[in-house]
Amino acid sequence: NGQMDDGEALLEGWDMSVYLKVEDEWQQVQRTKPTGANGYVNFTSLEPGDYRICETPQDGWITTEPAEGVCQELSLSYTENVPVYFGNAPVGSITIVKEAFPTAEWKDFEFTGSLGDFTLDGGNADGASITFDGLHMGEYEISEIDPGNWDLLEIICDDAKLEGAATVELTEPGQEIVCTFKNYKRPQVKIYKYEDANYNGQMDDGEALLEGWDMSVYLKVEDEWQQVQRTKPTGANGRVDFTSLEPGDYRICETLQEGWIATEPAEGVCQELSLDYTENVPVYFGNAPIGTITIVK
Repeated sequence: NGQMDDGEALLEGWDMSVYLKVEDEWQQVQRTKPTGANGYVNFTSLEPGDYRICETPQDGWITTEPAEGVCQELSLSYTENVPVYFGNAPVGSITIVKEAFPTAEWKDFEFTGSLGDFTLDGGNADGASITFDGLHMGEYEISEIDPGNWDLLEIICDDAKLEGAATVELTEPGQEIVCTFKNYKRPQVKIYKYEDANYNGQMDDGEALLEGWDMSVYLKVEDEWQQVQRTKPTGANGRVDFTSLEPGDYRICETLQEGWIATEPAEGVCQELSLDYTENVPVYFGNAPIGTITIVK
């Protein structure tokens, strides 16, 4: 608060210097002296005149008295014994680092908490960071606002692993805390539906992509297949995407249409695969049109 209150500690070992104004120039008088164990230092036998009293700043501290700068000016006359107060407060810094995988796809990530609201720019594929300097001693909490398709899997603050949010405490002048938030993009599948014109069970150049075929995705939960998300049809490009899936074992199925057979997969209308974070997996379903010939005797 910029003033000395009852109970506040007196600081030892802070260097103080005194300057006298002589013909519009400040000239140091006596040697620089440190404050003692009682937090003060005396400069005696000064001649009357205009003086500037200055402290030497120390790392990890800010000056609160005077409100600006590290010097105070005063005039001294004979018989005066003037007290001069310098107030300082310890400060530290907190740096928030964002890492997101895959790096080429990451977005802007928003944060909230004791340091206010801020965003780390997803345009930097190598990650991003922001440092808050001049923080008072005390506890701070920083939370990431749910980014949707990206799971926050790890928070590390100075080698300590935290969960949910970062709660840290500045306890020493000059302390620097670094918290890294690591996000991983949830897996997704891109399903392609094509007409297998040559019935060979694989997509070849020039084969048409088919619109309007329903696709469903199932996740294995305790040995049972449970549908996730709604059934979706392939679009005009013959493709449909299922995004924001959780890691796990999946079964991808098409709804077979009359007059067609499945050629990929070779058996049935479903394919199984395992998905992990950051994966973007293409899945192909091939179908071929069929007809019937009836012979009457």
